[in-house]
Amino acid sequence: MDNHKERIRRLVSAASKLIILYEKELTAYHLAIRAAKRLESNKFDFDAALRKVFSAPGLEAEAEAEYAELEPLLHPISDTELPAALDRAASALERRLTTYTK
Repeated sequence: MDNHKERIRRLVSAASKLIILYEKELTAYHLAIRAAKRLESNKFDFDAALRKVFSAPGLEAEAEAEYAELEPLLHPISDTELPAALDRAASALERRLTTYTK
């Protein structure tokens, strides 16, 4: 396990950065929607619109596809497969972070 510590740190670092970025975005959306509700005097039902988008059939599949490279880490994995799986997962998160912040 010691030889995998750096890979695990890289993976956790990328995941943490992405989670923080998502949290910032969610907070920003929440504040913007709250402000828009006050300005629009409830002419537009933001909550209903968000629920509709959130429940769209393809949304979950699309979101899961972004993180498919993490899937092998959720199942038993051999010691020989672990380094490559960790590297692929970290790379996937780093790519997502890079494309997300452009």
